[in-house]
Amino acid sequence: MVEYTKARVFIFVLSKILYYTYALALPLMISACSWQIVLLGFVFVHVTASLSAAIALFPAHLYEDSIFPTPNEQGEMDTTWAEHQMSVTMDFGTRDAMCFFKRVNQFNIITNINTINFRPL
Repeated sequence: MVEYTKARVFIFVLSKILYYTYALALPLMISACSWQIVLLGFVFVHVTASLSAAIALFPAHLYEDSIFPTPNEQGEMDTTWAEHQMSVTMDFGTRDAMCFFKRVNQFNIITNINTINFRPL
């Protein structure tokens, strides 16, 4: 079980209070909307954000060629964070011209690869 310090618990509780204050209490105080409309807007924003994240992230986890490396016996990964990120990232737009920027930035994330020696994409 993870033990949390009092400072971390305080920061967590304070951040939740501030969040609900600006997301719920402030609209109730400033706008002329009823509490039902404010609550409906709050729920709508969270459902929309959750669905957007799910639609963007689920395909990479459900794709049959997805890679999920496991740690070694010591519980450590054999690659750096950037190499791990690049190996597990699914690239669905390899033939799309608009994805050129993303492909160029993938090489810039990996610190031990010099992009000068790569041919233009």
